[in-house]
Amino acid sequence: MTNDIQALENDFIDAMGNGASATEHLCALIETSIVSTDFRPISNVINALNRIGDVSGSRVVRSVFAAIFTGATVKKSKDKRNVVVSVAVDKSDAIVLDADALARMKEAASDQLSIRDALVKRVKGDVDKAPVDLPKAMATLLKRMEKEGFSKAAVVAAMQAA
Repeated sequence: MTNDIQALENDFIDAMGNGASATEHLCALIETSIVSTDFRPISNVINALNRIGDVSGSRVVRSVFAAIFTGATVKKSKDKRNVVVSVAVDKSDAIVLDADALARMKEAASDQLSIRDALVKRVKGDVDKAPVDLPKAMATLLKRMEKEGFSKAAVVAAMQAA
C-alpha cells in the first residue's frame, strides 16, 4: 500500500504540467486519504509543491483539502520547513467530510477540469458573500489614510474626483 500511495504522490507531482490529469490524481489522492484515514500524502504533496516553487499549485491543494474536509487545517510544522495537515473529527471520532464538495471534486475530475482553472471555486460550490458595510469600510479607509498623512477632506475629494 505504501508504494501505491508514494506512486500516487509522484504521479500527481509529475502531472502538474497537465492540469486535467493533475485534477484526476488529486481526486485519487484525496479518496485514498479518506479510505486510509492517513493524510500524510496530502501534506507530502503540499511540501513537494512548495519545494519546487509551485505556490499556486500548493494553494489549490490546500484550498481543495480544506473545502472537502470541514474544519481541516494546514499549518507549518515545528521546524518551520514543512506543513502538516489535520482534520476535524466529530464526537464518534469520524472525519468531518463535506460529501457535496467531494462529489463536486469527482465531477470536476470527470469533466477534465484543469487544476489551474476554477477547480477551487467548483469544489467549494456557491459561497454567499457577506454584504459590504459601507460606513464601516469607509471608517477603516479613513483611519488608514489618516495614518498615511492624508486628511479626511483630501480623501473625500479624491473619491469625488474618481
